[in-house]
Amino acid sequence: MKLDWKKVLAVMVAAVAVVSSFAILDWLRPEDQRTHLGRFVDTVLNGGLFDVIGRKLSANFSTLTNPLSLVAITGILFILIVLGRPVRQAAKGDITLAPYHWLTRGVPLKQISADRPMFMPTLYSVYVALIIGTLVNDSGVVILGVGLAVLVPLMIATYARWILSISSAHGPLRETL
Repeated sequence: MKLDWKKVLAVMVAAVAVVSSFAILDWLRPEDQRTHLGRFVDTVLNGGLFDVIGRKLSANFSTLTNPLSLVAITGILFILIVLGRPVRQAAKGDITLAPYHWLTRGVPLKQISADRPMFMPTLYSVYVALIIGTLVNDSGVVILGVGLAVLVPLMIATYARWILSISSAHGPLRETL
């Protein structure tokens, strides 16, 4: 099953519908028994939506001074600059002519999707969860920083293990260096 934007959008709409249903059901309970979801619905119905959004934005911007913000920014830059562009170019081009030939023994980098079929869907799922968590939580960018602090090493380990599997299948990489 291929992951595309229509499926992602459908899952997001379904998630919003489910959470909204629970929030409305919670709001229907007596006021002293409501959770934060029911209180949020009550706030929205009483015209306080923009106050809540403003408070959340303020809390998110205040987290930018947190040291984990540096982790988040570094993780994003690492993914975009160090892995993103060169790996994308190598995956699109002829690997035998690319500067990564020595690393993968001529196997295209896009082959990782076939060899490790859950790699890309897992990355996309984690990215979506981190973005949603960052946007809806008062901790904001701290959520992204903690997630990337775990995700980036796991992504590197997956790539490294895949490259080692290519190495063991085609002989040691040292011969080509």
